[in-house]
Amino acid sequence: MPTSRIRCALAMAAIAFTLYAQTLAFEFVYDDAVQILENPWIWDVRFFPNLLTEAVWSFKGSQASNYFRPVQMLIYFLDGVIFGREAWAFHLTNIAIHALTAGLAYLLFSQLTTKGRAFAAGLLFSAHPAHVESVAWSAGSTDVNCAPLLLAGLLAWRGAQQEPRGRRRHLLLAAAGALYFLALLAKETAVVLPLLALMLPAPSEAAPGARRRMALVAALVFAIPLVVYAVMRYRAFGGAAGLIRYPDWSSLQVMAAGLSLIPRYVAVAFFPVRLVPDRVFDPPAGLADPLSLCGATILFGAMAAAMKLRRHTPVVSFGAALLLLPITPVLDVQLLGRNAQADRYLYIPSLGACLLIAELAGALTVRLRMARPQR
Repeated sequence: MPTSRIRCALAMAAIAFTLYAQTLAFEFVYDDAVQILENPWIWDVRFFPNLLTEAVWSFKGSQASNYFRPVQMLIYFLDGVIFGREAWAFHLTNIAIHALTAGLAYLLFSQLTTKGRAFAAGLLFSAHPAHVESVAWSAGSTDVNCAPLLLAGLLAWRGAQQEPRGRRRHLLLAAAGALYFLALLAKETAVVLPLLALMLPAPSEAAPGARRRMALVAALVFAIPLVVYAVMRYRAFGGAAGLIRYPDWSSLQVMAAGLSLIPRYVAVAFFPVRLVPDRVFDPPAGLADPLSLCGATILFGAMAAAMKLRRHTPVVSFGAALLLLPITPVLDVQLLGRNAQADRYLYIPSLGACLLIAELAGALTVRLRMARPQR
């Protein structure tokens, strides 16, 4: 990898770290007290296996939960062992992971578009206001934990795309599968990584028919980690799912509620104003609700546009996929309840929004330069 690209990635990480350095002075808030300070599993090594095999709230006894996050629990455990009950240490870890994500985002984007646009997208991501909840709140760190693993998995997959054959290609594919498994253990949002991998623009030197072969390879590489994760999650909850919030709802009601969240998320991704930790969710009456119809239009319209633009503007197509695909796992209000929309769920999708903004700004700049009259 060129030295200049690594330097830019390090600069991006430094910028992201600096923007959130002030949170080192923050204390524990909200769920931090119960989930961290009052969680005996984090502070007693005897319970270490429970952190990797049980649901997040299982330490409270028989309380139902929908959250299986071994990576988050492991990070809490390591912070506790090394630093004790110091709030600044937990914030430091969160900031460092956010900085790592910003650097990895630049490395991925720089392989898809110009360095200038990649740097602009990385800057937008580093400073996106919707990330405050995820980065500044210790208990809200699951998306921050998942993002670098997901990006690293995509980078490994991209590297395998560029390798025609041989040992290095096999190692990169194995790394992509392993990172996928870890990303799933960080948060279930990572389930979309195989689809994102297939949406990545193919390298210019790729042979005809290479995309079909890579689709088959993806099925082999990502299937085993997904099955193992599904088994672990099933055992953690004692069933296929955890707590069901609205057991009397029909499938159409659940679908309408999920679709109505899409325009809300897209609006905050591009216009991050009036940010709050959790928004109380008013379920729509049905699929004919204006927000549900708008969500369906955005989802299916973006899918159609992504497939149509894939050949001519593959970066825009990938940006749309990176925005919408990671949103889909958090559209099931059955698992989230009345606070079904939260800014922290936009941490990963905002990568796509920032890439799209940078591409649009770059294209407009080129057009303005071409339209400028010659002296």
